[in-house]
Amino acid sequence: MVLNFEFLQKNSSIQNKMVILLIVPILAITRHYCVINEGDIDVTDNLNAWMTECQEKFDNSKIVITDKIQKAFFVDADDSVNLNLFGFTQNKPLFIEIDNIMKISFLSGAAHQNVFIQSFKSNLILEADHVNIFFSESQLHLKKLILTKSKVFNSKNTKINLFTKKLITDSFSLPRSSFNSITCYDYKVTSTAQPLVDITKIEKPRSRRKQKLLQIENSFSEDQMLQSFEYQALTSESEKTNLTTTDISYCLCLKTRFENCKENLDCDYYSVPIEKYITGKEDWFINEIRYSENRTIKLYVAKTEGVALNIGFDDFFGKNNEIHFIQAESEGSAWVSLNGKLMSSSQDQLEIFSVFFSNIDKVTISKDVVSHINVVSLKSSSLIIKIANELTINRLYTDTRSILSFEGTLRIVHFIALNKTDPLTLPGTIYLEENCALYIPQASSFPIIFINDESIVLMDEDQDNDMPFYFSKATQPDKKWTVIISDDIYDDTIPSIELNLKTNKDSTLPILFLFDLQYTGISLKIDDISKLSKSMNFEIVTTEDKEKSVTFGLEFDFSAPPTHHPFQTITGNVDLILMTPNTLEYFLMNLDPLNCTMDSSNSSNDLPNSSLHLMNFESNSMDSSFSSLTFRHNSLSSDLSSASSNSLNSDFNSASCSSNRESNPAKKIRDSDFSINSVKDSIDAKLLNSEMKSQNCTGINVYGINSLTINVLDSMTNLHFQKDYITFLSGNISIYFSILIAKKIQIIAEIKNELIISIDPNSTEVSPVNLLVSNSDANITFDESFTSDTIENPNITQNIIIWHDLYNINFKSKDIPTIPLVIVSDNISGVLYDTQSNVSFDIDKNTSFNQTSFRIGPNISVNLIDDNLVIPQSIFLAENVYFSGRPFIFDYYTKSRCTYIINTSVQINSHDSTIYNSKFNVSKLVFKENGRFSDTTEKLIFSADDLECHSQSIAENYFLKPITINNSFKLIDNTVTEILIGQNTIQIIAKNKTAVIQKGLQNATFEIVTGQKEKISLTVIDKVTTIVGNLKLTLTDETLLFIDRSWHNVSNPNDFTISSNKNIRIESDLLYFPHINLSLGEGIEVVPKVRNAKHTNKYAFYVFVSLAAAIFIICIIFWIIDFFHSQHESQGEEDEEEDNGNIEMETLNGYEECYLTDQFENTKYSQSIVNQSNSENKVVIIELSDEDEPVKSPNKKSKQIQKQDKGD
Repeated sequence: MVLNFEFLQKNSSIQNKMVILLIVPILAITRHYCVINEGDIDVTDNLNAWMTECQEKFDNSKIVITDKIQKAFFVDADDSVNLNLFGFTQNKPLFIEIDNIMKISFLSGAAHQNVFIQSFKSNLILEADHVNIFFSESQLHLKKLILTKSKVFNSKNTKINLFTKKLITDSFSLPRSSFNSITCYDYKVTSTAQPLVDITKIEKPRSRRKQKLLQIENSFSEDQMLQSFEYQALTSESEKTNLTTTDISYCLCLKTRFENCKENLDCDYYSVPIEKYITGKEDWFINEIRYSENRTIKLYVAKTEGVALNIGFDDFFGKNNEIHFIQAESEGSAWVSLNGKLMSSSQDQLEIFSVFFSNIDKVTISKDVVSHINVVSLKSSSLIIKIANELTINRLYTDTRSILSFEGTLRIVHFIALNKTDPLTLPGTIYLEENCALYIPQASSFPIIFINDESIVLMDEDQDNDMPFYFSKATQPDKKWTVIISDDIYDDTIPSIELNLKTNKDSTLPILFLFDLQYTGISLKIDDISKLSKSMNFEIVTTEDKEKSVTFGLEFDFSAPPTHHPFQTITGNVDLILMTPNTLEYFLMNLDPLNCTMDSSNSSNDLPNSSLHLMNFESNSMDSSFSSLTFRHNSLSSDLSSASSNSLNSDFNSASCSSNRESNPAKKIRDSDFSINSVKDSIDAKLLNSEMKSQNCTGINVYGINSLTINVLDSMTNLHFQKDYITFLSGNISIYFSILIAKKIQIIAEIKNELIISIDPNSTEVSPVNLLVSNSDANITFDESFTSDTIENPNITQNIIIWHDLYNINFKSKDIPTIPLVIVSDNISGVLYDTQSNVSFDIDKNTSFNQTSFRIGPNISVNLIDDNLVIPQSIFLAENVYFSGRPFIFDYYTKSRCTYIINTSVQINSHDSTIYNSKFNVSKLVFKENGRFSDTTEKLIFSADDLECHSQSIAENYFLKPITINNSFKLIDNTVTEILIGQNTIQIIAKNKTAVIQKGLQNATFEIVTGQKEKISLTVIDKVTTIVGNLKLTLTDETLLFIDRSWHNVSNPNDFTISSNKNIRIESDLLYFPHINLSLGEGIEVVPKVRNAKHTNKYAFYVFVSLAAAIFIICIIFWIIDFFHSQHESQGEEDEEEDNGNIEMETLNGYEECYLTDQFENTKYSQSIVNQSNSENKVVIIELSDEDEPVKSPNKKSKQIQKQDKGD
């Protein structure tokens, strides 16, 4: 599964960002993933919630957050894939391509999700739950479609014609506006309401697809891998005419539960008719099977509940029959026991049929039937062999888990394939008979292999699990074991195999390693090739697709000089990589004499000679020991047979060795030959030729390959180009490469110091070479051999290609004005040109950027003569590039290492953009006084490592979001009036323009320099308690600063620094001045002024005082009540002792207030509180009157209220 981010074309009806998911195949299980759309906007809250929900259900390895980086997940073609989706709206759906997956389910994790399916196969089972599905096609063909509250649409708003074998849906999911027709074999509506669209049900056809027997991942034909059936006629002519070839299906039931099996329709999912339900014992069934030929017979096995279902077949009258045992139900278990009781031991019945088991819990095969079986295939089906038993199988296709349960001995006669599996420790023992082949379809499954004289052991990369396959006793010298290793079909990476030899060079174990390279290739490491024996050989088979090449990487180590070569010949459409200097040394050490490629009579003076030589420059003697690696390109005609062997060039530098082991004259002419020579004590090619005629052709012959790649690590210091060859100096060794060995030569180098590239001064063209730089900060210098004629000559520069991936690389020159126009893989990112010069250019509309080299540095000034000139970013890549003059358009692609200094108006034309946003990312940008973004610039997402500017140049109307600063920010502006500081952002207001910046990395610094004489307000926004760190305000004039009350709760004011060489005044609403860092010049005064009243919010203060007063008054009242209550109780006790008289008094409770009005006007009577004292019996009389005069009652007596304490 590959995760990638792209966008639809603008003419699509969905014009928004979508995540592209490509699912491709590699034991059939359900794989669950949680996919979250991070998007381009701030969805932090949602993202955290979605992540929490996903982490409750999934491992972190199953959680995918969209981040525009390709990601890959590999699943088996039989797997079910469940995707839980979050954040995919109709404007931002999940864009998905599906290849060879049987079933995929989309589940909504948050609200309705949206998926856009661009490609899929017709055998797909698609399920969606609250997920809307968009298809790019209007003609849909699916195996099964299950919809729950999930609508189906066409992206181009055209109606869909849908065909599916089975449809399960509700009425909501099939809007009439989306469909033109729906056709299916069967359908089910899960809602009460019926769909508005018409659904046509048709009869299911009975034809079946014929499955090919023993096909091995398309790598080899059936004839190569399996032996054909050869036998006499089994029956009379009349019997032959009765043979049936039509595929058929049955439901196989246990006899004891046969009726239940039919009643429950256990095989209904596979549409098996009721008349085809069997126990396997029926005579008509056995008879029908035996009259089969080239037929696929599917037996869907109903659950057996732990009881073995025994089945056997009679002698077959036909051949090439496949019998498939498939578990019918996912619930329950199935056990199949296959026997051969009914079959004869006739030679005609040997290897007569094949059996395939799929998801059968237990499989037992009796010894009396194995000889009749050609192929046994196990897919998630456990083979049972008891510990004391032994079973022999001719050909076996299996995964590891299917052979994990057997405890006995398993012998493989012809062939065993380990399909889509990983190494596991097996309890049983597997023997490979003579001439048996072990096939590993996915090399990455078994990255470590051990070989000894008794077995071959397959291991995982941690060597935690090992699978040994033992060699049976070798009895015939002409038979050998073959190990076939294929590269992975759908993996984009190159699998690596490490072969560890535990044999010795005198071993007689005959093994052939066959590397089948069809897709991506294989990287092979052999730990010690000096242990290779003559009986151990290696070969490669490459793809026949001429348009496609595969990679074959070799890494050899050796403890002693090898005596036997693993590969005698390497040819084909191969990219050969010699991955280490040791591997290159191995090739240089071994020899193949001159007379191997061509007979001595087949030589000519006219042979074009191209060679690679290795010479030891430590020796000054011409007769010293040296080695030569020679390549020859033959452009020969058929009359070469008359050439003389004595016509070889006597000059050793033009001498070449060739090899031809083929007797067919038509094959003598090769595109290119590669041979290796070791020469001692002679440089005379004639003597060399005569000495080697008697030697055997035991060297390595490489020819006709697509490319040759060598890894020189950090040893290369010089690289020299000529027309027909290249030379590189590695330490004290000089190696010459012919360009004719392959279509392409590549050198992998780690350039730690300096690499000097030179050229033949008189060259008009050079050898095409790719230089792959594997480290950062590499320095490559072009020397004075590059003249003015060669610097811009495309026949020279276009053949030198330098790849640096994302590493920083420095191109320098030595005594030449510009860097040659060589091809650089990424010609912007990480690239700097340095010619040790400062140059100015006047650019107008007639300037040609394609024919002139502007590769100069470290300082370039570009004066723009005409308006709106388009300046490609790749043209000027100096350390400092200064733009001035007329407004221009900057054609931006990606972040570079340049510092751009702009003193004019610039419009950014970003190619790092989508239909939603345009990105502009720089290392350093400086806006001078007249520099600014053009008003016509599309709104940008702008980020910079370092930015120096004024506020008008970065006004917020130019950008979609705040400017991101990763390293440093400096703003110089004398019009700043307000600075708003947040936790991660800073807003600067000047001349009614606002600039907003945000912190990208933790250690980013911010400085604002201003000579503003008026007041500058400093405010903390968003009520944060922590402000952005490393912020500095530099004042260049006497200034008034105002700090408002928003600073009250700031916990880190010391992260803000005020610097000045002038006197400054600071006013604040705070009671205490915040602990801001002050960096002042000598003798500079700061006059702070604070306002006490503003320290605490006045409303809060008033509330506090009021509450305190109220609480105090309430406490006093309760104290008085308690005091009088206590006095009452005390006096009541005393009166009770002195006087026991009966005094009745009216009992008064509570508080009563009354008003009496007599005959006199304006007289008010108020009855007051009368308290009863429990401590004594007394009458309390209270006279009530108004303020000025006594109260006069009508009877001229004072109103009396008597109260008698009655005690208890």
